[in-house]
Amino acid sequence: MIFRARDRDAPVTREGIIFRVMGYDHPPGACFCDVEYAPETIYTSREKRALREGKGLRYYKFYFDGGLKFVEERYPQYTVYSRVFGKRLVGLKYEYIAELRKPEERLQKLLMTEKDDKLLKALRRLLDTITEISTLRTSDFGVFGSLMHGFYHEEYSDLDLVIYGTKELEELLEVLSSLYRDGRVLINEFDTVSPEHFKNWRFKHLTPKEY
Repeated sequence: MIFRARDRDAPVTREGIIFRVMGYDHPPGACFCDVEYAPETIYTSREKRALREGKGLRYYKFYFDGGLKFVEERYPQYTVYSRVFGKRLVGLKYEYIAELRKPEERLQKLLMTEKDDKLLKALRRLLDTITEISTLRTSDFGVFGSLMHGFYHEEYSDLDLVIYGTKELEELLEVLSSLYRDGRVLINEFDTVSPEHFKNWRFKHLTPKEY
């Protein structure tokens, strides 16, 4: 099988470990990743937020540096050398990928499913709103995170979306800015946050307003 990994694609290993591709600059025959979930057959966590259940399976999500330590200690073969950083980072050679889940394919399946819970209604409503007032299409988007893997919680899970294409991204930014200014469809949760929240701002290339 020939793989061509893109940002937010989800490689899955033979053990069932779920990774997430990070960016587009990768060594030949490999991709840098973040490790997201592992089945309970090989990993468990005491973190209350970590458990994910769906399709008869139980997975645990990694938080903070838990995924990095997990790979370094138990699966060092799932690292790839980076010339930029001069060290090995979490990543996969294509030969270790048993399945490559694609955000755009998963989104289309979700939009066509007869299932109609709160989260899927919110997903459809958001995409309908965006496509109605722009030239963007649902095929420009993909979905990642728990929605992609089928173990989301309709009350607590997020809508994790990715958009493909520079022009498409620029148009989406304009659309979202307009919707947030209007305030009837989308509300910025940080509009009501106290300035104290940003007192110890550490980002150098991102202002609190941009955030």
